[in-house]
Amino acid sequence: MKCYRTLLFAVVCTISAFAIVTYSACTKDPCKKANCLNGATCDDGRCVCPTGFSGIHCEKDVCANVNCLNGGHCELGECKCPTGYEGAECDKLSSAKFMGDWKGKNECDPEWAGGGTYLHISDGTTPTEVNVGMAFYLPGPITGVLTSANSITLPETQVSSTSRLERGTLTLLPDGKRLWLQYTMTMDVAGDPVAIECSSTFEAP
Repeated sequence: MKCYRTLLFAVVCTISAFAIVTYSACTKDPCKKANCLNGATCDDGRCVCPTGFSGIHCEKDVCANVNCLNGGHCELGECKCPTGYEGAECDKLSSAKFMGDWKGKNECDPEWAGGGTYLHISDGTTPTEVNVGMAFYLPGPITGVLTSANSITLPETQVSSTSRLERGTLTLLPDGKRLWLQYTMTMDVAGDPVAIECSSTFEAP
């Protein structure tokens, strides 16, 4: 009888020990040793990194080795450039794509003999400015302003005592080889103002 009790006691102890070990294994915190850095959180033992960090422990700053120039700043490992600059490091002038001579033919409504057949674009005085010469009645080049990497706005310009450029835009098309020009002129015809809408595609020669 004594042996039976001893055996029963041993079985109970074994079962109890197994239950404790199993319970401990099931309730163990998998994030206890995760060591997540830089504000990261742990999910089932793995670090979930906040924006801008990577690595097993979120220890790597994705912008650490990114060099952004000309006022650019790094976001998610890439440079975000100010207007007027582009490139992996904001090291290229956006205006460079527009430089040179462009040939085309303005289509105007109503038809206007002053519609130009070419554009000449040169550097302005700042990274966001360009000088735009057009073959119609202008006293000189118009200073256009880059509003994005591929778009230039032409400001209001008094062309002559009887004509005025009201507004205009130059857009570099996706192929990088053509410009789309749109503008509005106001002409004084027999004392009455007439709005002339013009548009055209210009190509690099």
